[in-house]
Amino acid sequence: MNAPRITAFLTHRMYLGLTPSPYQLTLIKGFYGLPLTDEERQVWQQCTHRDYPATPFAELTLISGARSGKNSYVLTPILLYEALSCWPSAWRCSPPSSRRASPSWRATRKTGPSL
Repeated sequence: MNAPRITAFLTHRMYLGLTPSPYQLTLIKGFYGLPLTDEERQVWQQCTHRDYPATPFAELTLISGARSGKNSYVLTPILLYEALSCWPSAWRCSPPSSRRASPSWRATRKTGPSL
C-alpha cells in the first residue's frame, strides 16, 4: 500500500481521525504544496498576506498561542507522517482498533506564566 496523502492521514479514521480547523488544514496542505480550495486560499492570504505558491516548503516556523493545536494538529501529525513515510511497510494497515499513536512529552522547566 502506498502512503496516503497527508490530509487523509490526518483526517481519515483509519489513520489519525482528527478534525483540524480550516486554518490547521490549510497550513498542512500549504506546507506540502497541495492544491487549496478557494476558501483555503482566502485563509492562506489572510494569515500570510501572500499569494499561495503551490510548492512544498522545506521548513515550517509556526508562531501561535497556547492551546492552538500546533502540537496535536500540526507538529505531531507531520512528524508521524514523515516517520512512517521512511518506513514503507508501515502503511500495510491493521484494524484501527489495534493501532494507537500516543506521543507525549512535557517541559522540564516552566516555560512561562500560566493563565
